[in-house]
Amino acid sequence: MFLTLFLLFAGLFSTAGGVLNWEWFFAHRKAVFFIQLFGRTGARAFYVILGGLLLYVGGTRLITPPLIITDGMLRTLTHSAGYALTSPKACEALKTQPGWGDVQVSSDGQWQSFSRVLATGHPLYPLLRDTESFHVDVDPAFMWKRKLDGQPARGAIFYFDAGLQPCDNWLFSRHPLASAAFVVVVLDEASTHALTGHAGLKAFWLHHSAPQYRGFASH
Repeated sequence: MFLTLFLLFAGLFSTAGGVLNWEWFFAHRKAVFFIQLFGRTGARAFYVILGGLLLYVGGTRLITPPLIITDGMLRTLTHSAGYALTSPKACEALKTQPGWGDVQVSSDGQWQSFSRVLATGHPLYPLLRDTESFHVDVDPAFMWKRKLDGQPARGAIFYFDAGLQPCDNWLFSRHPLASAAFVVVVLDEASTHALTGHAGLKAFWLHHSAPQYRGFASH
C-alpha cells in the first residue's frame, strides 16, 4: 500500500508542477536539466506525462491490489527441507530427501548451497509468474536481474538473518547484507523455462559462507 500511495502522490505532484508551472518546482536542479534539454514548455509537458504515468500505475494498483508475500510463503524458503535451515538437521535432510539439486556441504557439515524447481502449485508461483507486472509487490524481497548461463534471468531475491527473519534494508546497497545468514534467489516463470525447459520457479539457496555467495547475491 505504501508504494501505491507514493506513486499516487508523486503522480499528483509531478502533474501539478507541470500544469501550474511552479517557479520553485522548476528551480530544482533535476528540473533545470529537463529545461535545458526540452525548454520550459517541453519540461512542463514531460512532468505532466510523467505524472500521468505514475497516476496510472498507482491507480491500477489501487483498483486491483497487488499480491503480497506472506509469512507462509517465506516459511517455504526458510524451512525448505522440513527443518529450519539454521538447524543442524537441515543439511542431512537436504542430502537425503529427493528433489534437492546441487547440494554443496562444507567440511564442518554446514550446507553451502542447493537448488530446486518450485512447482507451479507453490505459493510463490502466482506472485513471481510475471516479475514485470504492476500487480506484484516483492517486499520483503527485492527485484533481481542478472544473466545465468548467458540467458537473461529475472526474479526476486530474499535475504534472511540467523533468526530466519527477512533482511529488508538492502535496497540501497550494492552488496549482500553483512547480517544475512543466507540468500534465496527465485527466478520467475519465463526465466525458469528459458534456463531449465520446465514450468515452475527455479530457486537457489546460498549460505553466506559459500564461495559463490557474494558474486551470486550482489548486483
